[in-house]
Amino acid sequence: MSKVYLVTGCSAGLGYELSKAILLAGHKLIATSRDPSKSPDIVAEIQSLDLDSQFHELYKVYGQIDVLINNAGIAIGATVEQTEMEVARLVFETNFFGVMRLTQLVIPLMRSQGGGTIVNISSGATVNPLPMIAVYGASKNAIEGFTEALKKELAGFKIRVLLAHPGDMRTSFISRSNATEIKDEYKGTAADFVAKLLRSTIGAIDPAKAATTIVEVVDMTGELQKLIGEDYVRIPLGARVANGIKQRSKDLVHAVEVFDGISQSVDIQE
Repeated sequence: MSKVYLVTGCSAGLGYELSKAILLAGHKLIATSRDPSKSPDIVAEIQSLDLDSQFHELYKVYGQIDVLINNAGIAIGATVEQTEMEVARLVFETNFFGVMRLTQLVIPLMRSQGGGTIVNISSGATVNPLPMIAVYGASKNAIEGFTEALKKELAGFKIRVLLAHPGDMRTSFISRSNATEIKDEYKGTAADFVAKLLRSTIGAIDPAKAATTIVEVVDMTGELQKLIGEDYVRIPLGARVANGIKQRSKDLVHAVEVFDGISQSVDIQE
C-alpha cells in the first residue's frame, strides 16, 4: 500500500538514498533540504521544499503524512576546548530542536489519521563516543532519549516511533564536518587521529543499503516481515553499531555490578 513519506535532509548522503528507496518502493515523497544551494541539481531531482515555512502547505499536497523521517543533521569536528558555543548551539538547533519542532507539527496530523510512523536518525557516535565530535554525539544522544520517551507517549495513538542507528557510512557527511585544526597540545593524541579521519570519506556502511533497510522496516516488507508483532525502537545498522550496542550493554551491567549495594544505599528507607 502506497504511503506518503516526509523526509528531511535529502540533498546528499543517507537522505538522498532514502528518497530514492522510498520512490522505488512505490511511495509518494515530500523531500526537504537544509541548504538547497549546496546541491541544486540533486535538489531539483527530488523536488526539495522548505519545510519550516511550508509544512501545512506540504500536508495539503496529499492530505496526509504517513511516515516522517527526521534525517537532517550537521556535524562539527573540534575538541571541546576549541568548540565555540555558538557553533555548539547551531548543532543542537539542527540535530535536536529541528527534530522536535517537526515532530510537534506531525503528531496531531498522524493522530487524526489514526496512526503513522516517525523515524529519527541516531548515530554510532552515541554508542562509541569519539574525540572531536563530542557535541555532535551529545546532540544524537539527546535524540535517543527523546525518541525513547516519545515512543511511550504515542503508543496509545498507533503512532510507531523508531530510532535508526547507522554507523559510519561511506558518504561525504564526515568530511563535510568542518574539522578544526587542533592545537599542538593534542598532536599525536586520539583527537589528532580522529581529526584526520574526519577529512576522509572512509566508511563501512553502504548508505543505499541502509536506506533500503529503513524503508523495509517501516513497510514491514521482505525479510523484515518477521519483525511484525515485535516491540522495539532501535534499528541497528552496521556491524560496528551492533557491536557497540553490545559493549555498551556490558558496560552498563558492569557499572551496576561494581556499585551493587552502594546504589541502593542512597534510597530513603521508609
